Amino acid sequence: MSKSVFSLLAIASTLIAKDYELFNANQKELIELNKTKVISEGAKSKLSLIKPITLSGSINYNNSANSDNITTITKYGVTFSQDIFRFGGLYFAYQYASKSQDLSLLNLNISNNTKYLSLIQNVINIRINRLKLTQTELKIENKNYEISRYKQRYRAGEIDISFLNNSILAKNSLLSSKLQLQNQIQSLKIALSKLSDKNEEQITLPIFKKLDKSSYINSSYTLLKATKSIEVSDYKHLATMSNYFPKIALNASYGIQTFDNGIDDTAFSVDYDNQNYYSYGVSISMPLDFANTFNTLENTKVKYLSAKIEQIQTKANLEADYKNYELNMDVYKDKIELSRQNIKMYEDIIIMTKAEVDGGFKLLSDLKTLQNSKKSEEIAIEIDKLYIKLELAKAYYAVR
Repeated sequence: MSKSVFSLLAIASTLIAKDYELFNANQKELIELNKTKVISEGAKSKLSLIKPITLSGSINYNNSANSDNITTITKYGVTFSQDIFRFGGLYFAYQYASKSQDLSLLNLNISNNTKYLSLIQNVINIRINRLKLTQTELKIENKNYEISRYKQRYRAGEIDISFLNNSILAKNSLLSSKLQLQNQIQSLKIALSKLSDKNEEQITLPIFKKLDKSSYINSSYTLLKATKSIEVSDYKHLATMSNYFPKIALNASYGIQTFDNGIDDTAFSVDYDNQNYYSYGVSISMPLDFANTFNTLENTKVKYLSAKIEQIQTKANLEADYKNYELNMDVYKDKIELSRQNIKMYEDIIIMTKAEVDGGFKLLSDLKTLQNSKKSEEIAIEIDKLYIKLELAKAYYAVR
């Protein structure tokens, strides 16, 4: 790889703002290879403005009908033709290649962040489902207490069979939910193993902070992509337009020609061996493509205008998304506060119930039910905290 490409890679690495340390070795190598590919293709597009030097060689054998002699002409040479002025076209073409490379790097970052966010989401969802599994087991235990009490009351003739039946059906539903949560956890672990060599238990998640509105919108990859697309479309239109203006090119050629007429007698032959020839100059040309000029330019102009509208719409969408982002955060915070209030209520009832159990007025299962309900609310707080982290992570990996 050339030194210039290494330099471009060093510059491009600063565009990769996130750390992908949890990826396995294959994923990390794939990121670097894709980045190298984008940089190499970008460098190729920029250098394509410099036309190659053409090497040529030929050897011709000619035999006249009036002679047995074979004339041999051998030519070697180089030719070069380079555009040097296109009414700004060379600059526009270079900028188009440069901005296209930036857009490709931006798309690569978005792809990398999306994949890495998937890894983070898998970890968080495993932990959420594990907590929900514990909650479900507590609810099953409480339902067993309830079924036991209903059995006693049914035998005593205090309630009809529907209470017991509904309680058994509710327990069966909880058992089904337990199986589903266990399967979801295993599926998430399998998905995580495709991206990381670490188990969920070995992973320490980064601390994500809430983004302010300005960062959420102005640093959004979606908006940055829309803005970069405008630049790409603009330079594409200008470069295309310059193709229909006059252009000036520098032309040069140099070569060596040898001639052998096949006559051995030097008295009747002329030595043309190693004749040098060269030429240089400038040319001016201008295409007159009346059939396609208007439609081609109109097409690139429409793409530019569409990109500008996309940017405006993208910013409006982000404004709405931020409101939803804040709303979700507030909802989870409200749920946490509600759970804390419920915990306080359960603590007061547990103290009262414990005294009644000690006095023989309440069953131990009543106390266990309340304690399990309190634990379930404590788990609910941890679940909502993880949901908040999930919202923060989605926002974090959506911005540069």
